[in-house]
Amino acid sequence: IRGVKPADQFVKIVQDQIEALLGGEETRIRWSDRGPTVMGIDQWGWDLPFRAQIAKAKATSNDTLFWEAHRVGQRRPFWHMEQLTNLGALPSHGFEVMVFPLKIVGASAAPARVVAVIR
Repeated sequence: IRGVKPADQFVKIVQDQIEALLGGEETRIRWSDRGPTVMGIDQWGWDLPFRAQIAKAKATSNDTLFWEAHRVGQRRPFWHMEQLTNLGALPSHGFEVMVFPLKIVGASAAPARVVAVIR
């Protein structure tokens, strides 16, 4: 699992920095090509903010830009978790992550209890 620095450590992030971090499909594929198939973030989501998705779709006349990062897992082994807490308390290595999702029939996502075990 690769962590992303907690948002509370950043004072101000401009739109292009947000796109670099949450750049949608291309960013997610680039990261997963480096090896991880599971990633977690302390933000509300992996995709750009909804208003930015709307603006980008309107500017390019492309409505397939919505929820790009979420759709990566439909084409390759990749899972992501959102709205995690206390990522800043984890060491840079030496821990395992366990995920206990709530099973929802017919759903492709669900809330989960995510636990880090420090070795």
